[in-house]
Amino acid sequence: MANELEMFRPAGGVQRRVQRELQNLTVETGLATRRIDARAEVEAARVSAVAAVGSRALQEVAMVTKLERDLAETVPAAVGRLTAIGDMTQIAMGALVMNSARRMSS
Repeated sequence: MANELEMFRPAGGVQRRVQRELQNLTVETGLATRRIDARAEVEAARVSAVAAVGSRALQEVAMVTKLERDLAETVPAAVGRLTAIGDMTQIAMGALVMNSARRMSS
């Protein structure tokens, strides 16, 4: 019985096709991985850009608020107008941050 068993050996053409398919899979996997890495890098750059815009807006809002308070102490009669201008300025900065985030996420 042992003589009747033979090891299965695919034909040379089949072996070459299998090797070629395995190489193709390896290349496709490498490319897919690189694409994912590239997308992650782009997204990380977008996050950094949005954070930079937001951080700058926070600093500017603080400066506007400080200036508004200082001027209100100097000219109490102007508090209403200063508040209105300060609010409009801060709303405009918020809109700019939102628009920047929207543009960067596209």
